[in-house]
Amino acid sequence: TEQARSFTYKAGYLPAGDELTELNGLMSEAEAEAACLASPVCRGFTYNSGEGGRPPPDAMRAVYFKSAIGEVGLSDQWHTLKRRGGPGSKPLDCRRGKRAPPP
Repeated sequence: TEQARSFTYKAGYLPAGDELTELNGLMSEAEAEAACLASPVCRGFTYNSGEGGRPPPDAMRAVYFKSAIGEVGLSDQWHTLKRRGGPGSKPLDCRRGKRAPPP
């Protein structure tokens, strides 16, 4: 779906901070995607599956929304979806002398 293509999945968690507490709550991954897309400041969200591996998309989880996205901490029980593009995003400039691409 178009909604699913709006996010990049990463196994792991987003550290505490930059939370959008007004959006946080118990919901499915699909509901979390819709809530994040509806917010002009949401950059992504993270949740704990309680077990290894990504749960089914309709599984209800406590979801934590973020206004800023940093590095994802490694964990097979946590899952992060980062919003692609979005408000204020600019293409990454990796030309010589500009920001280098990731290793």
